[in-house]
Amino acid sequence: MLEKYWYPKIQKYLENEGYVCHGFYKNGKKLDFIDTGIGNARIDVLGIKRASLIASNFQLETIGVEVKHIGKITIKNIRQAASYAHLCTRCYLAAPVERFSENDKKNAAQAGVGLIRLKRKRVDVIVESNKFQPDIDLINQFLWFLNVVFCPICRTYKHRYDPKELKYNGGSWRNDIFSKKNKWIYICNECNIKLSKNTRQYLMARELEQIRNRFEGIEQKLAKTKRHVDKIDNYYYHKYLKLKGKGERSIKRLDNYYYSKHANLNRALKKIK
Repeated sequence: MLEKYWYPKIQKYLENEGYVCHGFYKNGKKLDFIDTGIGNARIDVLGIKRASLIASNFQLETIGVEVKHIGKITIKNIRQAASYAHLCTRCYLAAPVERFSENDKKNAAQAGVGLIRLKRKRVDVIVESNKFQPDIDLINQFLWFLNVVFCPICRTYKHRYDPKELKYNGGSWRNDIFSKKNKWIYICNECNIKLSKNTRQYLMARELEQIRNRFEGIEQKLAKTKRHVDKIDNYYYHKYLKLKGKGERSIKRLDNYYYSKHANLNRALKKIK
């Protein structure tokens, strides 16, 4: 049997284990993560899923399976599977064997590679793979070729194309002047909405703050004007009181003057009589 015969079986097994093994083309057709990679490194079957939260950074768990259709494996096959470590956190070698020899298990353990036994209706993991630490930036670059994009704000991965509407899956791109290859950074649609909403709220809050500051300035000017008016009122009120007192004193003096004149006139008339 050819190696391609085993690809769908391994892919189905990985999907049952929670791995994502396909993306989508721009036209909405399914893009299987089969016989894919960067440069000369080609992975027969690739699976990706979200790993647990480690050291405050979300990380992916990528698994690469090197498939051999022959019943006997060699050191070269194991090394070929181990070469996936620059892109995969776990690397496996799969072959349709009755059983792996102790020498095969020893060589695989030394390379950190897991072993998978293939049968027509079963896929059995015989030896678990060690956990490798690939470069997350290299993985993100690799995912770009698989039409999977990463949003650095919510730190989630999205299919680049929407298989239902056959168009670009929302979001937008921001220019990254420091990137050598991918000049644009992806921002998902949900974060775009939140950013737009937060931006509107920020602008509204800033405008309300400006209006409040204007009202406070007007209130300060009104208070200053009121103090000035009160000062003028007090000034003219004191002037009024002063003039009123002066007028009352003048009237009183005139009353006294004419009263004395009247009294003198009465006395003069009495003498004449």
